[in-house]
Amino acid sequence: MSIIRKEKITKPRILFLDFDPKVVKAIAEKGYFTIQGDSGLSGKPTKIPQHPSEVELIFWDCSKLTVRPSGMGFSPDYDAIQKIQPYFTYVRSKNGTTTVLLSRDTIVPKHISGATGYTFGLTPRSTTNIIPPTYEEEGIEHLKPLLERFVQDENIKFSIGWLDNKVGYTDFYTDEDNNRFVGFSDPDLLIFPYVNSQVDFILCALQDCFPYMTNEDIFPDIHNVVWLNSDEFIYPEVKTLEGEIVDIQIKAQEQIGNVEKKIQIVRDKTSFLNQALIADDSDAFNEEGKLKPQVVKMFKVLGFKVTDLDEENKKLGQALKEDIQISDSGYFALVEVKGTERGAKASWIRVDLNAHITEYARIKKVETVNLCSMLVFNHERRINPLDRTPPFASDPNLITYCTDSNITLIPIYELYKLCVAVLTDKVSVEDARTKLKNPGLYKFTEK
Repeated sequence: MSIIRKEKITKPRILFLDFDPKVVKAIAEKGYFTIQGDSGLSGKPTKIPQHPSEVELIFWDCSKLTVRPSGMGFSPDYDAIQKIQPYFTYVRSKNGTTTVLLSRDTIVPKHISGATGYTFGLTPRSTTNIIPPTYEEEGIEHLKPLLERFVQDENIKFSIGWLDNKVGYTDFYTDEDNNRFVGFSDPDLLIFPYVNSQVDFILCALQDCFPYMTNEDIFPDIHNVVWLNSDEFIYPEVKTLEGEIVDIQIKAQEQIGNVEKKIQIVRDKTSFLNQALIADDSDAFNEEGKLKPQVVKMFKVLGFKVTDLDEENKKLGQALKEDIQISDSGYFALVEVKGTERGAKASWIRVDLNAHITEYARIKKVETVNLCSMLVFNHERRINPLDRTPPFASDPNLITYCTDSNITLIPIYELYKLCVAVLTDKVSVEDARTKLKNPGLYKFTEK
């Protein structure tokens, strides 16, 4: 809860580095003691009118910083960094706070690190999802308004990874991939990604957050009247409404918990689909995680009768042949399953699958031309399926050969899409089986 003050605020004295003057003016109009300064790293000479000892807080807009390449091991920005570093050092020694605001897509970790005296690195994010932090530790809960109101998923482009922090940072807010986007300690330094409305963000920090995270010397005006926040001076109707908010939050959390349980059930039931996209049959995976067990489940989703021939042969002590046999109302096919980190191999067809076809035809005394077969393969398994090289693109004769030989080539991602379509009732199991029975290179379509 912020305390609204009418009198002019004498402290904290706030240095704004590289901000638009309109932002600084807007903060000053709210009664705050503002100092406009230039770091020397945003295209203007270094200029700060006050001595470092006259500053308690620093806000630094790093969205306009420019990185000039070093020459002969010397940074052209070294002098500017040396001039502004004492300000960060003084603020830290007074238990003040430095807040750095990054841009949408530009970061300059070397400059920020050198100027502030902190050692850290910035790494590109691989996701824009945020897991809200927990606010259990005393002090951290006061950052909640800043994170919830101003940090937007779509605007976060980079996250913060601390490499060897000299001042002992231990607490971070991270996303689901463990990308760190704001650090917190006493706090000395806070770094935020791009935020909406710098003026509102700064006012929220000064009114609702920093006064409760720093000592009395930084915000004496607030600490002198902090008793106004006690229950005795909260208007009864406000207290009732705050209680309603708590009740709503509890109910919402229960509902979220129920939905999360449902999500986990669905994920457990369909995890084989995603596993198929990354697996092969090497020893890199345990037996349950290998590619073939996932393919068996996928064919069962499509309504085929599936025989795991490897398992049958192991029980009978026979030599291994093709991986799987599938059947459906008069249709029968031998199925070979292959996976690799590299591109799709023609030898899977010309050598491995053909050997199984020939052997089966001789044993069962059938013509090979009347025998159907399939190759299910997961090529370039470490790469996103959307970015993989089209299989057998350089060997069109192989595709023609397969079409003429009743061989269906099935990339695992195409089979994945077909299974998802069946499970979500976009394609019937009958139509799905019909699609796979057509020889040649299979490509998923809903029609």
